[in-house]
Amino acid sequence: MKNINLHPEVVVGIFLKNKKGEIALFKSKKWNNFWWTVGGHVEYGELLIKAAQRETREEAGIDVKELQLIYSGELINSDVFFRESHFIYFYYLAFIDEENLKIDNKEILEYKWFSIEEIYSMENVHNHLLEVIDRINKL
Repeated sequence: MKNINLHPEVVVGIFLKNKKGEIALFKSKKWNNFWWTVGGHVEYGELLIKAAQRETREEAGIDVKELQLIYSGELINSDVFFRESHFIYFYYLAFIDEENLKIDNKEILEYKWFSIEEIYSMENVHNHLLEVIDRINKL
């Protein structure tokens, strides 16, 4: 039986960028082992920015204070997400000093820092994620 949520889900995603200009990408079983970003659902009554800070702390083990909203939109029934879904997403960018992240090992299986050029040449990066990388690259 398919797990179908009959309502749109509000989610945040956080792109972490280090001093070298590299972006941290993460692998999760939920995204069919494609490289993705940390993030998750916004809880009832939670501000988007607070959700982004919480998800970064939970999944990457770091506290981020300064976040820049860089992209928003909808993703409906992604071909790489583990279930049917309708996400209304808000993506943030955080510039961080830390390079050693503490992943949760529950949802996140691994992470790695990539240059933007490397990300464009990778096979297991979804086109949707590349759209956001294009936005980051223009900042």
